[in-house]
Amino acid sequence: PTSTAIVRGIDYRIAGEGGSRSRLDHAIENNRRSVGGYFWAKFSGTMKIFTPGIYTFNLRLGFDTESTFQVDAQMLLTYGQCYYGRDLENCHERGCVWLLATERCVPYATDDEVRQEQE
Repeated sequence: PTSTAIVRGIDYRIAGEGGSRSRLDHAIENNRRSVGGYFWAKFSGTMKIFTPGIYTFNLRLGFDTESTFQVDAQMLLTYGQCYYGRDLENCHERGCVWLLATERCVPYATDDEVRQEQE
């Protein structure tokens, strides 16, 4: 199964009490939306997988930003995290691999991609 979510707001409350809530579409005034605005959030969670198998994860946030993804305390890169790597330097800053032949930033290179780079 695939799970996707668009987060409309950030809830700063603890267990639903105190703190505050903010809707992201109200972060900037209506007449300035085309200009953009800045906000940040930290999302974390735990997932327990009860069925053994091979799973695919993709942390693509929809814009150029920094993110981390860990499984069993090991840092991993997903295609989504490398997606916005726009050149060799930017791609390497993310910890990703730049494929010159296709001008793409990826988390790792397959054997076929390595051979293609060497041709």
